[in-house]
Amino acid sequence: MPRENLIQNINQHQPKNKYSKLDDLNIDLAMNKTKEYLEQRFLKEGISNFIDGNYYFEIEKHIEISFMINNIKSTKIRAEFDTTFLNNKIKPDGGVLFLRKQDDPLYKKILLITEAKRQGTNDLRKKKGKINKLQEMPLKDWVKI
Repeated sequence: MPRENLIQNINQHQPKNKYSKLDDLNIDLAMNKTKEYLEQRFLKEGISNFIDGNYYFEIEKHIEISFMINNIKSTKIRAEFDTTFLNNKIKPDGGVLFLRKQDDPLYKKILLITEAKRQGTNDLRKKKGKINKLQEMPLKDWVKI
């Protein structure tokens, strides 16, 4: 069950607080409801070019930097990229919703990326005598981003 996976994920949002736990559960639920809505709208209501094209929706927990770079390159908007972090992945809180094609494993279009951010957390940290989370993060963690 996706909610259980979020609870068990000890690497995300360390240390967890009650707000970020709830945000993670809610954003995961919202992503799954969005996928269900799209499936209802496009598959069950019979949108012919969607059905004929063998399209389907898929949620993945991460997206590769290399995939994003290749996606941008295909638009011809930008040709040069820093490839230092090419093998890294981004893991948004609610995952990434893709449009896929059953007869073409390379067909993969980003529809939605969900991330839950709570405004004002630095103000709360300051009131508790803590420093800004980004200032607290060691340089080695920035390399992973």
